[in-house]
Order: sequence, then C-alpha cells, then structure tokens
Amino acid sequence: MSEPLAYGIDFGTSNSSIAVTGRRRAATLDDLTDPGIASILYLDSGGLSLTGDVAAQQYLTRADRAQTRLISSLKSTLTDDLFDQTSSWGRTWTLEDLTHYFFRDMKKAADERLGAKVKKVVIGHPVIFHGAEGDNFQALQRLALKRLKGAARLAGFTQIAFLDEPTAALRHNDLSSGINVALDFGGGTFDVSIIKYRSQRTEVLSTHGVAIGGDIFDGFIFDRALKKRLGFNDLTGNQAGYAIREARTTEGMLRLVSQNPNALSWLAQYTQNNKRSGLRIFERVVNSGQAYALSKAVEAAKIKLSSRTTATVELVRPDAGINIRQEVKREDFESAIGKDLDQIFETINYTLEDAGITAKDVDQVILTGGSCQIPAFKRRVQAKFRASKISDASVASRVSLGLAAEARRLWA
Repeated sequence: MSEPLAYGIDFGTSNSSIAVTGRRRAATLDDLTDPGIASILYLDSGGLSLTGDVAAQQYLTRADRAQTRLISSLKSTLTDDLFDQTSSWGRTWTLEDLTHYFFRDMKKAADERLGAKVKKVVIGHPVIFHGAEGDNFQALQRLALKRLKGAARLAGFTQIAFLDEPTAALRHNDLSSGINVALDFGGGTFDVSIIKYRSQRTEVLSTHGVAIGGDIFDGFIFDRALKKRLGFNDLTGNQAGYAIREARTTEGMLRLVSQNPNALSWLAQYTQNNKRSGLRIFERVVNSGQAYALSKAVEAAKIKLSSRTTATVELVRPDAGINIRQEVKREDFESAIGKDLDQIFETINYTLEDAGITAKDVDQVILTGGSCQIPAFKRRVQAKFRASKISDASVASRVSLGLAAEARRLWA
C-alpha cells in the first residue's frame, strides 16, 4: 500500500486485530489481522510490558511470580466504574494505561511493516459492553468508550473514531442488495446489526447486543471434562475455594495463578491434608506454570466440538506429574449452552422487531466471530433465516477490515 491513511482496530476480549486503509482500499496486514494477537498482557517489576502469546510465554518462564503479572480480558472491565487504578512494585496503572499497551504494540508492528507513522484509527466496540446492562447503561457505555479513546491517545493516535463491531462486519463489498444482518458472536459478547444496502449506500436499521460470548462456554467444557478429575467437587464455600472454583476460563486461570495468593495457600494446605483429592493434580498444574496451557486445552476442545461429536481436553506434562486426557461430548456441551442460545435468539428477535422487519425480509445473514462456528448456533440461524443467503465469514479480519473501510470513508 503506497499511502497508509488509517487503521481499523478490533480490540477483542480474547483476540485483537488490526487492518489498514489507504485512500482507495482497505487491506489486511497478514498475521496482525488474522489471527491477530491474544488479548493478554504481561507486566513485571523491571518495567517490561508484552502483549499476545509472547506475554503468556514470558510469564511462564519467570520463576519469581511475585515480580510479574499476567492480565487477560481487559475489555470486560472497561465498564467497571469502581476500577480506577491498580498498583504493583510502587507503580500505578489506570485502565487506559493497561489497554494502551495493546494499541501501542499493534500500531508499532503495523507502522514498521508499512514504513509509516499512522495517526488515525477507527476502533470497534460491542453494541453493549460487558457489564453495561441496567439503569446505568448509557453512563457505562460512555465510560468504556472514553477509556478506549484515552488508551488510543496514549498509543500515539491523534484522530480517533468508533464503530460498533457488527456494523463494521457489514462494511464490505460482498453485501446483497436489500436487507443484510450481521451476527457477531465473539469471545465476550453477541451483537446484531441490520442494514439496508442499495447502490453502494447503507442505512443502519437497528443494532443490539447481549453479554454472552464464547469465553463463558469454556467453563461448560471445564465442568463436563475436568470438574471431577481435578477435584473441584471437593471445594468448600470459603473465599479461597470459591476463587479456585471460578478458575475455569482463561481469565479465571490467569487470575488464580497471578493475583490470588490466598487461593494458592489454601490449595497447598488442602492437598496436604487430603492426599487423594483430585485437587493435587490441579495444584501440580498451577505450581508447574501450566494453568495457561490447561485453559488453552479447554478452549481447543471447545473449538474441536464444532467439527467433531467428541473432543478431548489433553494436557500431558510427565516431568510435572500431569497426565490429563478427558473426553467431552458435543451433545453435553450443547445442552449446557441451550439457555444462553435462547437469550441470543431473543436478542435477534428484538433487533428484527426494532428494525420493523421479519426474518423473511432478510436477504443475507453474515456470521462473524469464532463462536458462530458452534453447530447448535448455526442450526438455529439456518432454521430462522431459511430463505436468506447465509455467509460464514467467521474470520478475525472481517471486523477489523470493516473498521478500516469506515476509516477510509471518514478520512479519504
């Protein structure tokens, strides 16, 4: 691209992606766009900050955990009005400070590849941020956007705009003439956008969302495959036991090993007194630095269930005495997520009603986000929009490219 103009950044709960636009077209930036980077942040007492998979790798190689922190799912905290700042090693970070590391690293990598210093960006956001439900919805939405804008400025952007993620997924030239619906089912939220497309012109008819995403489904996989094996049925109701019980998602695993010494102390004492408990295996996972690897194994099994009827959560580390191979069935997983899917389709119905249309009026449905691959979800989409063309565009690049296309519309 001869003249990079602006970036589109999809800052996700699990993964983040960046694309670029010139004056004539938007384009991907290879692996920076798809698959992008894991939304994981590493900090240490020496001032080092890293994002992506390298953040988790660096954390696992450090022997002194008291001098390191590993943070995930920052996007889910953007509406937390009680989270003002966090401190370690005599240093303090606001939420804008923490978030800016992702924007900084993606911008730096993209600038280096393009030989440019891009200052303009369109940032994606969910229709409803996680935690923004309730009477304070508008105020919490504004707070989240303010924090994203502050983070982008810290990263070196001077002109910043926003676009909701499902509408960004519809900023492409593959739309059908007529009514297009984007269903964006990511790690943290599910969002719907409905637009009318005619002669290169688009009209947004309605957008809505709900705080249900693929990350919470990891917990269902954990329950069915690992809860008994790792002794989670033995946990009591005390605070430390509760913290361990909640360590089922990637976020929970990382929080346990990096931020909750009380839970680790309780775990050591419990397993010392209960040598036959499955929690001894979980203790080995934590103490050998394999919590992140286990969380990724849970996520991998969930993904495999999209193409197979059974999958295995597998983590084998002979040197640490870990030999986990537990099978989970798709039918059990789909049974567990049924109520969440019901809520998602209630959101779809509400969005259609708000747009003044029915499913029969829809000309094309575009699926984006990794959770759109879940067979139970896809079956219900196909049943609801029978006469529509359903386009499975569930790749990381769709939203970030749409954001870059919006940047071209704004500034070209």
